[in-house]
Amino acid sequence: MECGTLFKIAEVYNLPAANICGVVAGRNDGENLILEQKDIAIKNAIATAVHAAETLA
Repeated sequence: MECGTLFKIAEVYNLPAANICGVVAGRNDGENLILEQKDIAIKNAIATAVHAAETLA
């Protein structure tokens, strides 16, 4: 939902677009963030984005 505008603009201007999400909270167990998992999710998202940019460009 948050990336809807990004994808629409990319479509209008015929540009590539992507979205990477990382899950950092188990909502079934409660609302607390697990900070160690958050850090891992951020590092993995950045690594995935860099890899995609290098290989798909």
